[in-house]
Amino acid sequence: MIDANDNILYCICAAKLDGEAKRWYEDNISFIQWKQLKSSLFERFTTSDSSSKIFEQLKEHKQKLDETVTSYYDAIIKLCHKYDASISQRRMISWLEDGIKN
Repeated sequence: MIDANDNILYCICAAKLDGEAKRWYEDNISFIQWKQLKSSLFERFTTSDSSSKIFEQLKEHKQKLDETVTSYYDAIIKLCHKYDASISQRRMISWLEDGIKN
């Protein structure tokens, strides 16, 4: 690990971000301290078991016979955002179509 003060670590980290992480940082630039930025990055970008569980829920969730379209829609959209906060609309529509009853 780099032995540096928090301001330097913050600047190095921010300068090294690219892709999705950089877009996320630019949308959340209000982080003032290194510790806050570090914990938020780990929370947002660390793959965890919960992410796998949410993915499985998305795959398995099908509209029930007694479930309204609105209720089904709300449940899928909520799962999509829990799985990936920056998920595309196209991907959300795909998840919705996969489980809606005919």
